[in-house]
Amino acid sequence: MADSLLNRMKQDWERQPAAIFAQCISIGLAIGLAAWGSVVPPSGGGFKYSASSASIPLALLVTGASVTATLCRPIFRKTVVGGFSTALVLASACMLIFAQIAAEPLIKSTRYADRSYSGSLLDIAYWSVFLIYIAICSQPATERIAATWGKTKSEDGKEHGVSLAELSVFALAWGWCLSGAQQKIIGAFVVQQIGQ
Repeated sequence: MADSLLNRMKQDWERQPAAIFAQCISIGLAIGLAAWGSVVPPSGGGFKYSASSASIPLALLVTGASVTATLCRPIFRKTVVGGFSTALVLASACMLIFAQIAAEPLIKSTRYADRSYSGSLLDIAYWSVFLIYIAICSQPATERIAATWGKTKSEDGKEHGVSLAELSVFALAWGWCLSGAQQKIIGAFVVQQIGQ
C-alpha cells in the first residue's frame, strides 16, 4: 500500500511538478500567515486595519483554494465545462468563507468606486485564489482542451497543442468570472455593514 502511494506520488511529480510545487508553496504560505497572525499583536502596524487580523482568514483562504483546486483536477480531465464551472463555484465558496471570516478588516479596507469594490485585501484574496487554481489545474485543463478541440495532430502529421493565446483567453475568462463573483460576494455580505 505504501509502495503504491509512493509510486503514485512519484508519477504525479513527474507529470506536473508545477502543481505539486504550488501546493507546497500554498501550504507553507498558509502556515506562515497563520503563525504571523497568532504572534503579531492585533494593535500593531500602521494600517487602517490590523494586518494580523486578516492573516488567519487569508491562511484559511489559501488552504481552501489549494484543497478545492486539487479536487477540480480530475474534473478537468473529464470535461472542460464541468471543470470550469466546478472550479468557479468552489473558488467562489472560498471567497465567501473568507468574506465572512475577514469581515472587519474587509470593511475597513474596502472602497467603492465605479460600481466595483476594491482594496489591497481584496486584491490579495483574488490573486491568491486565481494563481493557485491556475497552477494546480492548468495541465489537466490544457490536456482536455487539446483533446476536445482535436488539436493533437494536423494534416502534415505534426503534433500540435493548444496555443498560448487560447489558454490565456480561457484563463482570463475564468478570472473575469471569479472577479465578478468576488464583487457580488463583497457587495452582498460585507459592504452592507460599511454604511456607505
